[in-house]
Amino acid sequence: MRRVVTVTLALLVFGLCYTVGAQVDDSQKAQARKHFDAGKALMKVEDFPSAASEFEESVRLFVTKNGLFNLANCYKGWGRYDKALETYKRLDTEFGAQLEEYAVTKMEEDIRDIKALIAWVTVEVSPSGATVMVDGIERGESPIKGPLLLGGGSHTIEVVLEGYEKSSREISILAGERKSLSIELVLLPEPESEPEPEPVPEPEPVEEGRSGLFKGGVVTLGMGAAILIAGSVTGGVALSMGKELEGECDNDECAPPWHDKMDKMDNLAVATNVLLGVGGAAAIAGLTMLVVDAKRNREDEEPLNVTMSPLVGPSSAGAMIVVRF
Repeated sequence: MRRVVTVTLALLVFGLCYTVGAQVDDSQKAQARKHFDAGKALMKVEDFPSAASEFEESVRLFVTKNGLFNLANCYKGWGRYDKALETYKRLDTEFGAQLEEYAVTKMEEDIRDIKALIAWVTVEVSPSGATVMVDGIERGESPIKGPLLLGGGSHTIEVVLEGYEKSSREISILAGERKSLSIELVLLPEPESEPEPEPVPEPEPVEEGRSGLFKGGVVTLGMGAAILIAGSVTGGVALSMGKELEGECDNDECAPPWHDKMDKMDNLAVATNVLLGVGGAAAIAGLTMLVVDAKRNREDEEPLNVTMSPLVGPSSAGAMIVVRF
């Protein structure tokens, strides 16, 4: 069973005494004093782990006998008896000649109390290099030199090493008792190799190019433009011939010598009407096909079958565009 530990708050009335001869700048001393005062405040509320952290920083910046004395008391209250004994030993080594009689008496009483509370646990770990933790606090790497000093009661000893399964043991021990614990870590199983992924077939190459509707639109528009140009030429010739016949004919009555020219002009006029009609229809159809193609989703589109058929009548002409989807 754990014994209740009475911790004397070692707030010595003579204040913080600094070692003689140590050359420390004022800012470092001020920081050490700040951590020292924080540690005293935490000791009053018995937050020994936090108080120990503050005193550790204080003595790191500027070591004093009061800082070491209070740090040892914090370790004792925390249950870190090994650290408490180490700190008292350091205090006696560095400041033994400067300690007042009552401070020496208090230190000796605390050491006797700690030795009456502790138990010794020897931990052997295979393989070496593993981190050993007691109640969640790291206590070193294996092999651990000497036994671990623990308070009587129940403790959790954990051993961690990369590549091995974590080992956790519960141990109960009485004050003054000695125990040995042997732990052999187990290798973690090697991860199973993942099966090689099946090769993904490469997609068949898609022929790049325009759709049939686009191609048909371009061809139809080009053909319509060519027919319109031809119609413009024949129309121009017919107009020229008409101007020549204006002076020779009266109310469409021409002298016999001009009959052949009159017939040619009429034929050119008819050809012009046909060409302009067909060409205009083809051009409009080609533009329509291009507009429709621009709005379609070509990814899902199948090839189109486009045909054009001219339509010619006695007095009119045009073209029929057939698109098969």
